[in-house]
Amino acid sequence: MTTGTPKYWWMEGLFNPPPRPTGFSTTDRDEFDVIIVGAGMAGMCAAILAHDRGAEVLLLEASDEVGGTTYKSGGAMWIPDNSLMHVLGIRDDRDSVLRYVVQVAHPDQYDADAEYYGAEEWQWETIGAFYDNAAKAIDALVAAGAFRVTTWPSFTERYPAIVSYHPELDNSIQGFLRHLGPAREDGSAAPGADLVDQLGVAVRSRGIEVRTDHRVQRLLQDETGAAVGVGGTWGDPIYARRGVVFASGGFAHNADLIDEYWRGPLYSSCAVATAQGDFIPIAREAGAELAHMQNGWLYEDILEKAAMNRVNEDKGIPVPPGDSMIYVDRNGNRVVNEKLVYQDRNRVIWDRDKNGDYPNSVLFMVYDDYVAHDTKPTLFWDTFRTPKPYIIEGQTWEEITERIEARLKSLTSVIGDFELAPGFAEQLGQTVDRFNGFARAGVDEDFHRCENMSEYDWHGIPRPGNEKNPGMFPFAETGPYYCVLICGMVLDTNGGPKTNSNSQVLRSDGSVIPGLYGAGNCVASIAGDGYLSLGSTLGPAATFAYLAAESVVQEAPRDTEAARARYTADTLTTSQNS
Repeated sequence: MTTGTPKYWWMEGLFNPPPRPTGFSTTDRDEFDVIIVGAGMAGMCAAILAHDRGAEVLLLEASDEVGGTTYKSGGAMWIPDNSLMHVLGIRDDRDSVLRYVVQVAHPDQYDADAEYYGAEEWQWETIGAFYDNAAKAIDALVAAGAFRVTTWPSFTERYPAIVSYHPELDNSIQGFLRHLGPAREDGSAAPGADLVDQLGVAVRSRGIEVRTDHRVQRLLQDETGAAVGVGGTWGDPIYARRGVVFASGGFAHNADLIDEYWRGPLYSSCAVATAQGDFIPIAREAGAELAHMQNGWLYEDILEKAAMNRVNEDKGIPVPPGDSMIYVDRNGNRVVNEKLVYQDRNRVIWDRDKNGDYPNSVLFMVYDDYVAHDTKPTLFWDTFRTPKPYIIEGQTWEEITERIEARLKSLTSVIGDFELAPGFAEQLGQTVDRFNGFARAGVDEDFHRCENMSEYDWHGIPRPGNEKNPGMFPFAETGPYYCVLICGMVLDTNGGPKTNSNSQVLRSDGSVIPGLYGAGNCVASIAGDGYLSLGSTLGPAATFAYLAAESVVQEAPRDTEAARARYTADTLTTSQNS
């Protein structure tokens, strides 16, 4: 493998995407075999597969366009034991993968000697279902022409593919090759917008009906509790003979649900604006049990951008750029390995102190003039190159401290009375001096920065003359210095109703709600509180969409005429009582 210029090909694709698909079939019919709610990765995959198994399918989308958050994503899919591995003569080991998932998803539960490695039985069941069906799902979707796939390449080309997010747990060749992504016609890797484009072609070519601007707000159930349709913003109910599949995304933009369930302050999300958690109240009313509601795909944002728009359009901060760069807290101390994978790096933002407060709800990314003008390819293009309105500049630590304090005061409507601690400037200078010593030695004694392959691959090649540690270099002895205010965000939340190995939604007693399915970020993810690796969102989304489609088409048709009579009566009663 070469170690030349990093191949940050997917960033170009993210910022120059094909348009979202349009031109879908639509009618005014009010009855189908299967209704699917949400037209992102999980929803479109489920629609294609259910259609190809003979079902009449309706795809409902709350937004005025399809693709959901998948369109904004990198497009990766984490798929163990996939067919591209098999071509190379490489196979995965089921127990090793399941153990790895439990370690990452449920680190507080993990016990190497316990049954299910400490996972709960329902968690173990769904993790096992993912492993057993992930490759089958991708093979079925590729065979159906839903999309093309390739192995996700290493950014630095130093490795056979992109490195596992947790090489300390799995440094095998399988750990590299589980990462798939969409492929263009020429076989080259592509980001999420291309994935949505390909899915859109597959949906459109089948004549699957798609209705946008249709936000589902109610689940229709028959006298047995089975799902028989949906109601929403458009007017009259729509009925489903076999079942309803929700794939409507998380609740990152629903302030009430965030206050009720989330782990702390959440200023922004990469999720589309329709990620309102519509399935949560619907599922609760139907008797579903919720799980993992404090969890999400953790990320970072620039605070001042988040203050202007909660819906992040810049893809956030996968890994902060530069080597002469650190994160410090309000005291001026480093608090984290700045090159850690984003899920693990950002946990510190939601740490609580003894008073229950969030002292790291704002962190300070500090860097020197070299980083501020570095033109070496990075994952950010020029996001942190000066000048930018959100980049604070100062010639000395005292000057930059004064300007940080002024900036914080201007943001009190967003962050409240968040202030720097007395002595911040002095402590910041001491922190930089300590970091510089580590950088000269090439060893970060405090946080072990850039000591594993994943951090190296995401950081990219070192600057000329840096022979010690690719992700560390001493700060310049004199200013100017720069600071950007950092806050926590999520790609989306990933908690919701519990589901089983068929993607059926579960009640609190473990029984299924007949005819009701869920996949993607609207249900409790197998990833728990972790990030399995690149593609931890879309790999399970496609897999459980496949399982939902396989199961829902086998449901015996239900009596929609009885449902029509019931809901007409309900409508009349509601109208008379209002």
